[in-house]
Amino acid sequence: MKIICLNAENVKRLRAVEIRPDSALVQITGKNGQGKSSVLDAIYYALAGAATLPPEPIRRGAQTARVRLDLGEIVVTRKFDRNGTTLTVESADGARFTSPQRMLDELVGSISFDPLAFANMTKRQQYDELLKLVKLPFDPDELDRLNESNTRDRNVALNASSASRANAMALAVPAGTPNEEPDVTKLVAELREAGEKNAELEARRQRRIQISGQITQWRAMVDDKLAEAERLRAMADTTERTAQTLQVEALKLEEKLAKAADDLPAPIDTQALALKIEAARELVDLVRRKKQAAELVAKADAQAQHAKNLAKAVEARRNQKADALARAALPVPGLTLGDGEVLVDGFPLEQAADSDKLRISVAIAIAANPKLRVLRVRDGSLLDDDGLGLLQKLAEDSDYQVWLERVDSTGKVGVVMVDGQAVAHEPVLRRARDDE
Repeated sequence: MKIICLNAENVKRLRAVEIRPDSALVQITGKNGQGKSSVLDAIYYALAGAATLPPEPIRRGAQTARVRLDLGEIVVTRKFDRNGTTLTVESADGARFTSPQRMLDELVGSISFDPLAFANMTKRQQYDELLKLVKLPFDPDELDRLNESNTRDRNVALNASSASRANAMALAVPAGTPNEEPDVTKLVAELREAGEKNAELEARRQRRIQISGQITQWRAMVDDKLAEAERLRAMADTTERTAQTLQVEALKLEEKLAKAADDLPAPIDTQALALKIEAARELVDLVRRKKQAAELVAKADAQAQHAKNLAKAVEARRNQKADALARAALPVPGLTLGDGEVLVDGFPLEQAADSDKLRISVAIAIAANPKLRVLRVRDGSLLDDDGLGLLQKLAEDSDYQVWLERVDSTGKVGVVMVDGQAVAHEPVLRRARDDE
């Protein structure tokens, strides 16, 4: 299905044009700014969905616009006004399709594919464009996004693992540090108990000193009484008996002192115990650092394993993508998709000769448009005469129609555009030359 006739009014720069192609290569020529691009855009606007239309498809100063494409089997008419656009698709016998855009979407394929533009794309752009034509069991963009995300996460995990190991080494735990902490609380209780016992011993020592002083006092009193008794022995038996009684009491006190004067135990060395507690606290710190270091090493191992798993996932997806692309059915024999580039017989497409690039690009464009046998080329001025001849031959051999925009100031090539109107047509020019 090809374009038999194009009618367009007030579309972008166009005023009114009617073009009836009579060859496989339809050249739209003229100077810059005369409406050449608007002719190709009119074809696109007629066939593409309303969502793809520009904000201002109507020529400035006009209120409405219209494109009518006669494709032989069907006629497509799209109208524009300031409120939007309407689409009508009729069969050759005049019957209208109830879902015109859906019908066109199934018909036109990739109408935006420009074989010349494809030939001049970067290798990544060619890869992405061709990828649209390949049916894969997965979304390659989503696969790439997952791989990019996993690669970022893997790098983060590796950095975190290195940081965890460095932190573990920075703790500098001496060899031989036990795994369990000593009971510092028990040692502190022991120190407190020792202090209480030492206090009790000191109290007992003070009591003994006190009793010893009392004994000294009693002895002095006894001596005084004995002296007095000696002087007054004859005077008072009562005094003697008193002295004897005091002597008995003194003896009792001496006996009591003797009994109480057993050797006191040596005080507990609390300083040594305090040093022991300090050492225990230092050991607690070492044990905790050892556990922290072990946790950091375990964390580093887990992070490293996570990074390894992510790398495996990325590699698996890359292999999956590579295998799928290697098996993908591409429209040109020898054409394959490599790692971000298009390959021809195993070599990058960008290394191919310009003629081979054009031939391959046209073959891809034809594969992208199997029903509507129409291709659009915007920058036809890039082609020399050999390139134009090759493009025409490829179109004729494939029974396709190529609409090509090209800057030309002679006014003698193809459909000549001047101020939004077709003022000359190549068949007319040929007849005029023949008449001469």
